[in-house]
Amino acid sequence: QQSNILVQQEIAQFQNRLNRNMTECQETARDMMRPGMESDPQQMQRVETALIDCMAKTVDHHIALLRPMKERIIAALKQS
Repeated sequence: QQSNILVQQEIAQFQNRLNRNMTECQETARDMMRPGMESDPQQMQRVETALIDCMAKTVDHHIALLRPMKERIIAALKQS
């Protein structure tokens, strides 16, 4: 039971961090928007590219966090 709670907490924290970072990407893209930009495909492409780049970096960063999270879980399970 304790091990199940530990795994759930680690995963929940990971998901929360990922969600916060994705929200930050969306807010940054929204901050780039100016009145009338919706009708300018070039400007909209710039915003979309910035959003995709930010999200890709966020995903890459969080993929790198999976190994340390796995190690923490394994270490905690060995202790219990």
